[in-house]
Amino acid sequence: MGARRIRGFTLVELMVTLVIVAILLALAVPNFRNLIDNSRQNGVVDSLVSSFNAARSTALSRDLTVTVCPVTPPATPGLAAGSACTTSWGSAATGSAWMVSVQPPAPAASVILSTQIVPGGNNLKITAQGGSTAMIFSGRGLVTGSDTLVVCDARGPAYARAVDVAPTGFVQASSTRGQAPSGAAITSCP
Repeated sequence: MGARRIRGFTLVELMVTLVIVAILLALAVPNFRNLIDNSRQNGVVDSLVSSFNAARSTALSRDLTVTVCPVTPPATPGLAAGSACTTSWGSAATGSAWMVSVQPPAPAASVILSTQIVPGGNNLKITAQGGSTAMIFSGRGLVTGSDTLVVCDARGPAYARAVDVAPTGFVQASSTRGQAPSGAAITSCP
């Protein structure tokens, strides 16, 4: 009988493989972080655009006044957001929330159609460049309080995206990071 040959990996082969995997992970993790941040930011921008378009569509179809305004985000995940308009679109620490509400003819109270919540702690902040605290769509689809909302994160203005609501009710989101829909550079990210 001859000597048996033992098959398997040597310690050197295993160490070389682990070094290669570590190098690949070191290169991939920062790009993966950017992917996650971009995805979160895109989700917020898409939600804003959807809310504004739904508000305008509802205003036109029902010939009523529809308001989109910031509300107080819930202090604890899983709870409801506030139901009264506030003066701030939120912060990176506490989160952001906004509601779409319709105002039927008097004396009826306003009815909340939807509420969107962006949880705190994800470094996203929404800021109205013109300081608007509410955008009110008339029954003709026109907007009072039109403004550009900038969605920022910790990466700064070069990575920010913006949503523009024109006085005519047209809603447009920037497709290029660091630029408003008009093509102008976003210079601040408070």
